[in-house]
Amino acid sequence: MIYAHFSRGLRRTFHRKLCEFLNPGGYLILEGFSKLQQEYQQRNPQSGGPRDSEMLYDLEELKKILKILR
Repeated sequence: MIYAHFSRGLRRTFHRKLCEFLNPGGYLILEGFSKLQQEYQQRNPQSGGPRDSEMLYDLEELKKILKILR
């Protein structure tokens, strides 16, 4: 998934579906903006990424969600 930024409710739904599509032992590769992007956007307003912090990723939060979905 590339830049798959969704609201919290949709994100959980999409991640659950993606995990169902994976073969046992398969990998999900996801690229997205982290919550640190907000700090960068303040210094560089031209920078991309969602402005809504709910749509940004936090590695620990993502690990927890995906662990629950397994």
